[in-house]
Amino acid sequence: GPTDLLERCYPDPETRQEVFDWIDDAPDAWRDFRPKAREGDRVDTTWKNVHLSDGRTLGIGVDISERKARERELRDSNRRLRLALEAADAGTFELDVGTGQVKLDERTIDLFGLESDALEQDASLFEEVITDDDFERLVNRFEQPADEERSRYQMAYRIRRTDTGEVRHIHPRGLTLRDEDGEPERVIGVSQDVTERRRRKEVLERQNDLFAKAQDIANVGA
Repeated sequence: GPTDLLERCYPDPETRQEVFDWIDDAPDAWRDFRPKAREGDRVDTTWKNVHLSDGRTLGIGVDISERKARERELRDSNRRLRLALEAADAGTFELDVGTGQVKLDERTIDLFGLESDALEQDASLFEEVITDDDFERLVNRFEQPADEERSRYQMAYRIRRTDTGEVRHIHPRGLTLRDEDGEPERVIGVSQDVTERRRRKEVLERQNDLFAKAQDIANVGA
């Protein structure tokens, strides 16, 4: 009977009781359940009660296994992306060219020295934090005619943190999404603080320069 079927589909007593309660309450909202199929595998389903005019209630179920699998893949992909960004000490941003709104993740907020709750900003933020020369160069870059090469970009610029005023070197990589007329619609990308890397490179270059000069002096005296 129906009870035996539910016992086979939901061998866990607690889960089976949740199903019984849902059937008795007959709510209108959709509810997800994972019954056990004949082969033993779990199936992702969603159910809704439909109240008929004669007073009866009809339960409608839909197999949503593929949708749930895509959602799990998306969560895994997002988790891998977060781990990669954390390893690279990078943050993400998205600019809506039409509205001028910018969405930032927590790492980008920290890079710019903004308040922790400033997840959405106006595009004027970039003019505020990017140094004047670099901001002009950045604007000129996006005003150029569209082609495949210019839709993808990576260029360094300097920012002045809003909290401390410290100048930091930022290396963004991104993609400009354009409409059918080639006009920019959105700009998405990641930003990485490369200040310490640049400093180490400059120290190494100075050391190499001093070493080369010392060798020249030694050769002259030989």
